[in-house]
Amino acid sequence: MRKFRLLDHNSVPKHEIMQEDEIKVLLNTYQIDKERLPKIKGIKKSVEKVGKKVTKKVGKKISDKGVDPVVIELGAKIGDVIKITRISQTAGESLYYRLVIE
Repeated sequence: MRKFRLLDHNSVPKHEIMQEDEIKVLLNTYQIDKERLPKIKGIKKSVEKVGKKVTKKVGKKISDKGVDPVVIELGAKIGDVIKITRISQTAGESLYYRLVIE
């Protein structure tokens, strides 16, 4: 049986963790600090990604209120910046950025 992945669904936009050099360019372009980016909630050191399987470690449950499931699937850590690419018939391609917080 094949495991369902959120990122494989056609309604979920492309999410990717940005590299430090990409983040610097982004912040310089908009002349802002990292903390001024819109936020997305992650889990602090309670989830470890093992291959394609996400397992619960200690403390919080994966289903904690407000935690974004895509952040868990990506394996993003607190402080990472996620680039979201949305495709629209009217606007074409739109980029959004989110800072992973606790």
